[in-house]
Amino acid sequence: MGNVIPYSLLTDFDINLFKAGKHYRLYNHLGSHPVKYKGKKGTYFAVWAPTAKSVSVIGDFNYWVEGEHQLNVRWDESGIWEGFIPGVEQGALYKYKIHCIRFILITMILKRKKQTLLPDIVSIRLIRLQ
Repeated sequence: MGNVIPYSLLTDFDINLFKAGKHYRLYNHLGSHPVKYKGKKGTYFAVWAPTAKSVSVIGDFNYWVEGEHQLNVRWDESGIWEGFIPGVEQGALYKYKIHCIRFILITMILKRKKQTLLPDIVSIRLIRLQ
């Protein structure tokens, strides 16, 4: 299994604002953000998936292997899944695989420009389980 290091850009104050529906700058915390942690360059990933059983990041950096990099759910009942993956550089192609009890949601960032907050193309696919 890939190396996902427990790491967060969210503070307790951020979580309190988020739960109250008053955090107006979540784009600074959710999604993907290039960071340096303990001397290693990589990317912090975070997504809100409150009913998920598991959340994985799949991308060109792990040859699109499912479940290779599973994110950690936060302990504060916010429904946020997050983690730091060393070696993933800005511009990497990736998608989240969100596995829930009755469906699988796959979101994909197809291309991300270096100097923009938003990706060029986002694709969302819902697969209902029998």
